Amino acid sequence: NAKINIDKFKNISDLYKVVFIDEFQDTDKSQWDTIKYFFLNKDHLLITVGDPKQAIYKFRGGDITTYENAKKESDIIYTLDENYRSSKNLLSLINKFYKNGLQKSKLEYKELSPKSPQKGYVESLNIINFYKNDDLEEIVISYVIKLIQEFNIDINEIGILTRTNNQCEKLMHVSKKYNLKYKIIRKKNIFDTEASE
Repeated sequence: NAKINIDKFKNISDLYKVVFIDEFQDTDKSQWDTIKYFFLNKDHLLITVGDPKQAIYKFRGGDITTYENAKKESDIIYTLDENYRSSKNLLSLINKFYKNGLQKSKLEYKELSPKSPQKGYVESLNIINFYKNDDLEEIVISYVIKLIQEFNIDINEIGILTRTNNQCEKLMHVSKKYNLKYKIIRKKNIFDTEASE
């Protein structure tokens, strides 16, 4: 069986000379060993893209140590440290947040710099205090109304993420009460997708 698998990988290795691996931070050691065996050589161009801050698959073997070791074996390393989508205020907050958090996990962090022009609503983060017995949906919709009226933000540019369908329905009823337009987009169940067939 091992011989058959090696032959199959050899065929793939011969066929593809450039390999691009995205979300590399979720790669485990056995996957990296296989990739290295067939593609980390002078006959191939191997490109990996990853962000260790986004590593979420430790439960199934994803390993930050593998990411760090692979980084040490790289010939060239590019860092994407210019952000074209976020405001200066938001990036300043993110830089502070990650700088402190990543020191504990011993991951190198390079500060992000903004490259987009400042326009529209400039608040990067607003914390709203509420208590257990408060009507959260009323608070959220009141805040949406404030964004529309005080900052002239188009309602079509506002999105609200909910954890449950029940939360979504409550927000829908409060939106109706204030005559706010809304559109509900439900995420498909993974087993209803074409990929699962």
